Order: sequence, then structure tokens, then C-alpha cells
Amino acid sequence: MYSSLSRVLDFLKNSYQSLSLVAFGDLNADLVNDPLALYSRKFSKLAHSFGLSLRSFSQEGAVTREQGGKASCLDYFFTTGAEVRELTVWKKFGSSDHMTIHCVVEDFVPVLRARRKFLSKDRARRHLYSLISEDNVQKFSSLGPVEFFSALSASLKAYATVFEPRPITHFRVVSIAEEEMRKPCPDWERVRRSVRSCRGD
Repeated sequence: MYSSLSRVLDFLKNSYQSLSLVAFGDLNADLVNDPLALYSRKFSKLAHSFGLSLRSFSQEGAVTREQGGKASCLDYFFTTGAEVRELTVWKKFGSSDHMTIHCVVEDFVPVLRARRKFLSKDRARRHLYSLISEDNVQKFSSLGPVEFFSALSASLKAYATVFEPRPITHFRVVSIAEEEMRKPCPDWERVRRSVRSCRGD
């Protein structure tokens, strides 16, 4: 479970600039009564490495599981971009040996998908042509070899580094495809671009 949770959190961290996440589950680790145990330390370190808050329960002596006469706290909230308050333990859930948890979730932050930066070859090529035009030749010719390439590289990077387009929804992709298919000469490249930009693609 630890490795699966780590992969999910890594995916979310790389995919979103900000998000509100409230995850709840049985960690099979008692962070309240046995914080120095191996799994307790692993989950605490995992939460810290991804900037997550790991919430337990404010009730003194509260337990979330009773099995075979042994009581323990195995159920926790991982949160980021949201606040979980007023945590209280209620009665058992059906025939389960786990208790139900009551809480209030608030203070959500907006969900923003991360946008990768990349170098646009077309923009770089156009900018390079403009740099080696007659107006700029004299300015660059006065530089030494190292200074010339450093200045050229910095200028190209500043001009040609762009963000990828924001992803579009599946519904928008279908709409674009239908729109193009109604035309006498569909723009299939536009359809391909929209599919590649689709969320979750």
C-alpha cells in the first residue's frame, strides 16, 4: 500500500500546480500510539516529502479500530489545499471493526493543472533569423566567441521557451472532431492536437 500511495502522490504532484486533496484510509500503522514503528515513520516521512498534512483525532483516548480486544488508531486523513477540522470518532460501521469518522472539510484552494515548459523550435528559428539580420550583426560581431554564444543562447531561451497549451476536456475534443467532420475538408491535424491535449491523455 505504501508504494502505491507514493506513486499516486507523485503523479498528482507532477500533474497539478495546486489542488485540494482530502484522502482518508486505513494505513495499518498506529501513528498515535506507536509513532516510532517502521510503518508509522514511513508514512510520516511520505506525508512530509509531499507537503501533506497528516491528521489524526483530537478526542483523548479515541481509537478507530477494535479487534480481538486490542484498540488502535489506524485511520487517518492526508490533506493538502484543504483543512479538515472537528474530527470525532463515532460508532462502528456495520460489521466492520473500524469506527466511522465525522469531520468538517473547508478552505479549499483552486485546482490548477501543471503546465510544462518546452522550447518552441519555430519560435527559436524565427528569432534566430531576426538576430542575424543586418541590424544585429554588428552588435554580436563585437563579442568574443564565448560571449557571443552565451548571449545568443540566453536570447533564444528567453524568447522560445513557452508553456504547453492548457489541456481541454473530453467533451471539447468530441466537439472539435464533430465540427471538423462536417467540413468538406476536415483539419485532421487540429483533431490530433486536441486529442493529445485532452485531460488524462
